[in-house]
Amino acid sequence: MMKFVFADSLDFIDPDYDFAADRSGAGRAVHRDDLYPHEFLDETPYDGILVSRGIVGDARITGKYTAPSTVFGSSGVGMYVSGEFGRQFLGTSDAFYGVAGFPLGIKYADYNTWNIGIGFTYKVFTLDLRYSDTDLNKGNCNAFTSAFNATGTTSVTPINPGGVGSNWCGATGIAKLSFDLTAMTNLK
Repeated sequence: MMKFVFADSLDFIDPDYDFAADRSGAGRAVHRDDLYPHEFLDETPYDGILVSRGIVGDARITGKYTAPSTVFGSSGVGMYVSGEFGRQFLGTSDAFYGVAGFPLGIKYADYNTWNIGIGFTYKVFTLDLRYSDTDLNKGNCNAFTSAFNATGTTSVTPINPGGVGSNWCGATGIAKLSFDLTAMTNLK
């Protein structure tokens, strides 16, 4: 019997997966009990296919100021200002199996992200206007996102030797209108 494992987005597998019953092992704690495929298999049945990565962590600071309810008189409109700064500490990929140029894996680029915004609330509605940015360059952005529309050859980085750059990471303005349906019971 041949068994294939399709790893999830974090490249983990359930080492106690019951293939006959097609279900996870009893009492499995997702991610905590899981392994990378190369940690589970006695012999790697592949040549240069699997590249696992480990995200070491992040650090962030957030803040929010909510204006007094009287800032717009008795209109019922509320307002807040909020922001966040985060640092993503990324690890190193596992070794590229069978690729001599990367015998110890690749050190991923750590990067910062930040955003600041203003929001207005009225009954169940919230309008949030936000500016967001990062110091992740176009080359590393493409390496992390594999953007289908990446172009060029000038964004060379250690993890993107081809130099293709992506505009998916960078300064952007965001407008979000949302409403809270659970708050409908509180409307008068």
